[in-house]
Amino acid sequence: MAVIAEALSYVSLINIYKLVWRKNLAKEFSQYESRLYKLAEGLGQVGLDDQIFSCNLDLLLPIIFNGLSETAIEELLNIVEHYCDFLISRGYLNINPFRYAAQSAINESPPKTVEGSTLDKIRPLIVPPEIEIESSCIVNETTAIIETPKPSQNSMSLDEIISKFFEYRTTQGRKIYNGTIPSYQEHFQHFKDFLLENNLPLIIDSDTLQKYVRHLESYLQPDGNPYSGNTKSLKKYSLRSLITFAKSQGFLEISEQYKDILFSEKRERTPKNRHRAITVEEADKLIQCVSILPNLKSKLEVLIPLLTGPRGSEIILIQPQNFDFTTNKLHLTLTKNGLPRDIPIPYFLIPMIQAYLKTYDFRTGEYIFPGQGSKHETVRTLREHIEKCVQLSGIKRKVTPHDLRATYATYQSYYGGLHIKALQKYLGHESYETSMKYVADEFETSDCKLNLKDLYVKWAEMLTSSCGDGTINM
Repeated sequence: MAVIAEALSYVSLINIYKLVWRKNLAKEFSQYESRLYKLAEGLGQVGLDDQIFSCNLDLLLPIIFNGLSETAIEELLNIVEHYCDFLISRGYLNINPFRYAAQSAINESPPKTVEGSTLDKIRPLIVPPEIEIESSCIVNETTAIIETPKPSQNSMSLDEIISKFFEYRTTQGRKIYNGTIPSYQEHFQHFKDFLLENNLPLIIDSDTLQKYVRHLESYLQPDGNPYSGNTKSLKKYSLRSLITFAKSQGFLEISEQYKDILFSEKRERTPKNRHRAITVEEADKLIQCVSILPNLKSKLEVLIPLLTGPRGSEIILIQPQNFDFTTNKLHLTLTKNGLPRDIPIPYFLIPMIQAYLKTYDFRTGEYIFPGQGSKHETVRTLREHIEKCVQLSGIKRKVTPHDLRATYATYQSYYGGLHIKALQKYLGHESYETSMKYVADEFETSDCKLNLKDLYVKWAEMLTSSCGDGTINM
């Protein structure tokens, strides 16, 4: 459970839910919005563990659903389930009470579900839908998200503002992740060092910002070279983000001039190498190599990106409860854009995942790919493990986790006949144009007789023909 400010309530989180997931909200949301606020009021402050959260839902939902038809109850249940997915994606909850946990696959009793508990309590309350509940919770969409009293203008020190910035951006708002935090910290420290070295007060105002920008233009690094245009732009962008946050929260009073002072033209990006799907022959070699790896972890580090297509940053955050073996789907909640999605799991991969979860007896909330000295392994470690397997397979090119993601997209499109809109959903892209970039053009001239089902049959046989004799060490 993430550490949350005591004053943060579930009502506050609904404001964030509306702002961040607006595009993904059910069309019925506005119809039941007042009831959802009423439910959030009853849940109170953030910080409940999952069991208490579920128990509180059991007590509150019959009240919230009073007076609704069975159809309306089903619609509202979907919205509440979606809201719980949002809480999971932001780290405020570990288990969605409306979903089966993966523990059912390893012979443990699953948590209570809607069908087995809450809905049974609600059904006796179903009455004609004319009765409506007036919510006493009136929340304007422009209401401040965090409902803690704000300090007076400019009463916070620079260090306090920076601390608040990281607290907010790692739990709410436009989220930043562990890999980006050191860059922000370095940029903020550079600004503080500039103020101290020039005997300037540790405050942010237009005059100070102008001096700092001039300093960036003339600064020479230890090797005698000036900052590149990209580095200067990034430092100004970080500082601009900090000021925008502080101003929006009432921690800082400054004119809009800061945006012009810290303005930087968009840099021309060097075209990136397009992620390349591996050929069927290369995929066969990779599967054959995976089949003789000595442990399930090494196998799944390659097979999950190849056969289900998540990003590397999403794979390392997979937890046991993300596997739904009743529908054979991978339910990703900790995603790049914060939106959960379901991805079908090939039938022959299911027994391997179940065996892996049972062998290591992962608890709910643990990561299935643990790291050394950390809760989960890094994307870099995942990439290194995949590269090592690629080398052992005899493939004569570099293959990254994103190349395997592109392979998944390409095979689903050309050999599986998957519609681009469905592929967009599985890949977690905002537009199908982005998904199309992952589908390799060169496969248009490939063997059209190939069928994804036939490939799955072949790969399933390859994976079951060898039991991993330990001849290859990862």
